[in-house]
Amino acid sequence: MSTYSDTLTSLVLDGAGLGTDCPHDLSVVNSWHHINYTHPEAQQWLSKQSQVSDLAKENLLSVETRPRAIIDEEEVVLSLRGMNFNSNASPEDMISIRVWLKGDCMITSCNRSSRSINTLMANLRSGKGGESISALLLSLIDQLGRFADEFTDELELMLDYEEDNIKINDFERFHPQMNKLRRQIAFIKRYLSPQREALDRLFRHKSPLFEDHFYDQLYIYVDRFMFILEHLDLLKERAMSLQEQFMAYVGHQQNSRLYVLAIISALFLPLTFLSGLLGMNVGGMPGTEYEHAFWVVSLSCTVMAVVLLFWFKRKHWF
Repeated sequence: MSTYSDTLTSLVLDGAGLGTDCPHDLSVVNSWHHINYTHPEAQQWLSKQSQVSDLAKENLLSVETRPRAIIDEEEVVLSLRGMNFNSNASPEDMISIRVWLKGDCMITSCNRSSRSINTLMANLRSGKGGESISALLLSLIDQLGRFADEFTDELELMLDYEEDNIKINDFERFHPQMNKLRRQIAFIKRYLSPQREALDRLFRHKSPLFEDHFYDQLYIYVDRFMFILEHLDLLKERAMSLQEQFMAYVGHQQNSRLYVLAIISALFLPLTFLSGLLGMNVGGMPGTEYEHAFWVVSLSCTVMAVVLLFWFKRKHWF
């Protein structure tokens, strides 16, 4: 028996939550096979599986897929997206997870390590996984929604922090941070919106491969994705509102400073005019021979400044 330790993992479910390694053979009852579709060995293995339709093979090996659902009486093909929590990766660069299900057998494929897939495998190996293939599919959908929900909660906490500290934020840090948050929201919605539609299609187009309780649980997960999308819409609106509020606050600060400068300029404008007038070096200037002329002019300027301040205050200009 050939094995692909890095490209193909096969587990058989015992019906009580435990999954153990098994041959890479779709004839194994109640088995799950996960492949990395970028490896030639996995591609070769999949090409030899006659039970998988050509359409399903194309979906499992496609480089880029949009979330969708294809349901018929014999098989179910899904393209889903999960958050990317790999190191040196952006969570919004979502990982494509493809699913093929027929009878009591399931194949999943992706090209990067997926926390959702790893969680399912860890649960199965510890005896806490799904009891059947349909339950395993529900667990996968649950994990995808759970991690997406957790990430949106992180975005909300980030937004809460920015709102609480809006008065001490600086433009060079705040503006790029808000742009990044809005970009993350847009990228996530790009995939979660069609993903909700795909799951809704899976719910509405009943397949004989699943029992009624499967659809009862699936409805809850579809509703969760709807809530996540509504949550993202709210976060987007809050981010835009916060940016507007921040810009209004910055504008108010600038206007306050300019207003102070305008008041000071208004105070010194007549004084500047007077000093300029008396500073002209022409003949006939009054007071040039009077020894107390400087103090008279200084006192006059002081009185003029006090009168202007009193008038500004009475007009409630400051």
